[in-house]
Amino acid sequence: MLAATADFLSLPLTGNAFVDVPQVRATAWVLGRLLGVHPVLVLAVMRGETDAQTGATLGDVGLAGGPSVGWMQVYYATAKRYGFFSGTAEEYAAMATDLVKTSWWGIQVLRDAIKQAQGDIAGAFSVYNSGTTHNAQGSYAQSKVAWLRSVGFPVDQSVGV
Repeated sequence: MLAATADFLSLPLTGNAFVDVPQVRATAWVLGRLLGVHPVLVLAVMRGETDAQTGATLGDVGLAGGPSVGWMQVYYATAKRYGFFSGTAEEYAAMATDLVKTSWWGIQVLRDAIKQAQGDIAGAFSVYNSGTTHNAQGSYAQSKVAWLRSVGFPVDQSVGV
């Protein structure tokens, strides 16, 4: 129990006040552990996907495959493809503030992205964002890698799930 508590307490702050609240950090830690994804990788996605100015958890409204919901901004088309959700886009948008459910979905997508990228962290973020590792040097992936480096996460090592 003490080791788990110390592990949770060692999670770095993201600098996004809407992610750095206890219930979001705990969700990243618990669900990340349950699904086999390092919680710091989950926080890296949440940090970039949750609007730091407004805390908005609904995005990509009006796009053909949208909207995106939750702290990890899981795209509607992705949720349908994974079988997470079968309702309309409007019904899906109503899920935007369901922290646990949308994080559960996002962490599963991130876990698959890590597998597809064969453990390469930048590649995994690229897959998470666009479905391909071809943009591992793009701004989306590299902003997360830069934050991971800033908090001392070993980004040059392969991660497993």
